[in-house]
Amino acid sequence: MQTNLVHSGIPHTVTLSNPRPNPSNNIDRDVVRQIVEDLSLRDLHHLVTTFETDLQRLTRGLAAAGASGDLQGWLHAAHAIAGASSALGAVALEGEARAAMAVTSLDTTQAVTTAGRICALADASIADLHGLLTELGD
Repeated sequence: MQTNLVHSGIPHTVTLSNPRPNPSNNIDRDVVRQIVEDLSLRDLHHLVTTFETDLQRLTRGLAAAGASGDLQGWLHAAHAIAGASSALGAVALEGEARAAMAVTSLDTTQAVTTAGRICALADASIADLHGLLTELGD
């Protein structure tokens, strides 16, 4: 199923499979299982909700920094996205954010494209995490 989204003011399309008991390879399921073992399913739910809220703020910041050519704002947002993604096993998003951190100057056209990709991965990762919560018994 394709869903048209406008996340952080950047229109993009995310292709989602039908309701997922089997999240895609956006998420490292071992990381999620470890969180549940160390904390609880309830804590995981809280972490996913917080992650979703933070990603909305961070991707807006990334998009704005990219569009304006603000390299420091871009690097800060990309770093925060990568760290948060790593903590919840959102490996595809983490990888894209780490690649965004590697830039030494910003081309605004390229930055807007990259921000759109990161926004799409953020949406897909959140959907996958919610699917995994459902699978785990939320």
